[in-house]
Amino acid sequence: MSVKFWLYAMAMTITALLASCQVPPPKPGPPAPAPATPAAPAISGRLYRVVQSESEVRVLVYRGGSLAKLGHNHVIASHDLGGTVVVPEDRTQTEFEIVMPTAPLAVDEPDKRAEEGVDFSTQVNDSAREGTHRNMMRPEVLDGDHYPVVTVRSRSITRAGDDYDVGFEVELRGLRHELHAPVHVVFDDRQLTATGELSFKQSDLGITPFSAALGALAIKDEVRLKFDIRAALSD
Repeated sequence: MSVKFWLYAMAMTITALLASCQVPPPKPGPPAPAPATPAAPAISGRLYRVVQSESEVRVLVYRGGSLAKLGHNHVIASHDLGGTVVVPEDRTQTEFEIVMPTAPLAVDEPDKRAEEGVDFSTQVNDSAREGTHRNMMRPEVLDGDHYPVVTVRSRSITRAGDDYDVGFEVELRGLRHELHAPVHVVFDDRQLTATGELSFKQSDLGITPFSAALGALAIKDEVRLKFDIRAALSD
């Protein structure tokens, strides 16, 4: 076998791997527990419940490695959020708990990619989307077989001009991590809306970013997260 042929075969193998973003599915683990429900509020105030059909968390994941041009960036979206927000008279004492199931996470929906602009302009086929979802459920990422939800809770809230600086706790795979984000909040008589975005490293949450082909294909550690949470006053 010539060196030229060997190099060609290796290049074709790596290209196929990059195009699919797939790995063999993980071995099944024990049955997953039922998704957690938000805990009862610890303070008194106006109780709002997250409106699932109007709320979204979106994560933008970027390709890396020396062969990054052969891969693509990803848009991961959650349309299945649940939770509660309790707003006392002093809004800096607000408490919230948001629950995000991992299994229904949507990967690279065409309309979401279009909304995110040129970095996500290429279309991703169904096979690659399914492969990316499997990668996210792996033990070193979300470990969806054993931890069916990611939970976010308030930790601190301070005024920042017309907005708020929010410290929140992320419970992922049974471990807790703290992040901060500026949040814009709009209240009316029946609903509140909280929007914002932040960047963070996956490794800060104990996640090992995906890589293959000796790191030639990789997902960058830093990701962007956008959120638009709508909650309705509970009667």
